[in-house]
Amino acid sequence: MINKKEGLLLILLFFIIFQCNFVFAGIGITPSRIYTDFKPGEKFLVNFQALDLGSSHELDISAEGDFAEYVRFDKTHLKKGDYFFTAYIDLPEEAKKPGENMLSIQILEAIDESSGGIGARLGVGARVYIKVPYPGTYLEVNSFDIPDSNEGESINITTNINNFGTNPAYAHTIIEVYSEDNKLDSFDLGTQLIEPNNAFVFSKLIEGSYYKAGIYNATLIVDYGVKDNIELTDSFRVGRLFVDIIDWTKEFNQSKINKFNIEIESKWNNDIDNVYAEVNITNQSDNQEVDSFKTPSIYLKRWEKTSLEGFFNTEGLEPGKYKANIRVYYEGQITEKEVNIKVINGGGLFSSINKTVLVAGIIILLFIIMFIVGFIVMYSMLKKKLKGRR
Repeated sequence: MINKKEGLLLILLFFIIFQCNFVFAGIGITPSRIYTDFKPGEKFLVNFQALDLGSSHELDISAEGDFAEYVRFDKTHLKKGDYFFTAYIDLPEEAKKPGENMLSIQILEAIDESSGGIGARLGVGARVYIKVPYPGTYLEVNSFDIPDSNEGESINITTNINNFGTNPAYAHTIIEVYSEDNKLDSFDLGTQLIEPNNAFVFSKLIEGSYYKAGIYNATLIVDYGVKDNIELTDSFRVGRLFVDIIDWTKEFNQSKINKFNIEIESKWNNDIDNVYAEVNITNQSDNQEVDSFKTPSIYLKRWEKTSLEGFFNTEGLEPGKYKANIRVYYEGQITEKEVNIKVINGGGLFSSINKTVLVAGIIILLFIIMFIVGFIVMYSMLKKKLKGRR
């Protein structure tokens, strides 16, 4: 029998668990990302705002990561209702390492001494990316873009080259196009002098592309007078108006209405409206039609892979092999495929209980068991703690 004190303990414990699971609290910071180039001895400041997303605590402010020792704040603690602070960053004359350095400006919930320090401290950080030049000659590819297209359309190739070195450099850029291992084309995008802390965009327009539908690889080669050239590879697709049937439901339970899913994939670089399928099912032994249906139409995005859903009525059908003629309609076109399917004996547990529902029920049951076990453990610990204070 639970006494009055234990009953109050149970109520308190349930309230704590309820609060832990359903009360939302958090903090944020803006701006969350800042990008800048390293300049020896440069001094700059950043104004930040803490975002209160339900937290009622005061906040501590700190800096961690690269260049953290060169950061000062106008305040290192935010009281309730105070959300603004400034970080002063005084860069040194020399950086310790070249490349992208990351400085983190953090805000963290202050520990409330009166609460005994119970609970996790919420925290978040803003990232300040500081790009430090490499000594000598050093180029990087900031972007390399070859967009997807359709047969007969032009393709605009672009690449953005950055000079992150201390010396100016001449960049000579070439694009090579491959189909599998076969080299199809080589485009010279020219040579350009790029000064330190500057960038240049190379581009090439391939008029009325003669590439057939398929997937191609393109290799970017940047020669700028050092031992090793920069080489990057990207892929692009050339599409045609075609919707492929790539998969379908193959087994159906006897004497019920079954879902018939047809997985399709667009090979076109444009969206397609009003895509639907018609399915005719026949008996393999005598080619007699046993059922037919039409799926609802869908909006198919370019290159999208999705499913059409219909329903196959197997009432009165014997277990065995059947043929399904699938026709997918779109933009005045038809993709047709004849496939083998099977009707199986629908007896047993899984014919009457949806597998998804069963799995979901098992997961929920496991969570309930874990909750009860956690509740009992916490109750026992608190009960022992109360006994120890008597």
